[in-house]
Amino acid sequence: LILKLESIQKAHLADTDHTISDLRLAAGICEIVSTLLPFSYTVDSESDLDRVTFIRAVDSYILTHMSESITTAAMSAELGFSKGYFCALFKRSFGTNFTDYLTICRVRRAIELYRSTGGSLVSIAKSVGFEDYAYFSRCFKKRTGMSPTGYFSADKNEV
Repeated sequence: LILKLESIQKAHLADTDHTISDLRLAAGICEIVSTLLPFSYTVDSESDLDRVTFIRAVDSYILTHMSESITTAAMSAELGFSKGYFCALFKRSFGTNFTDYLTICRVRRAIELYRSTGGSLVSIAKSVGFEDYAYFSRCFKKRTGMSPTGYFSADKNEV
């Protein structure tokens, strides 16, 4: 989404025909909104509100503590749940288990960091919570289908 916003901004600034530029800007914003729409939450009941609150609390904690070791036990204690209840609630809310979701978040954040900073993959892996680069590489490949170096080499060729 950040890359899309940058692309829209560059095109808007470079375009001399303001009518066309405004239309492109509106189309780009519509595309971004349509991308985000599936991630919006509908709150129709108290239980939905509890679920949304839970999801936001988990995502906020992961984002804030991503570089640290985060365990299921620590996360459930942080939110005030037993480990068993937390795991069941997590699976119902996210559709996957906590460990897999955390790994997905870390891989996504690594991709964002590499694209925005171009830093070394080893340091980026550490900054998102992977102390062992080989393990990071295995997790990355499992989630994206490519090794980190292969993924970013292909990424540069597309840009």
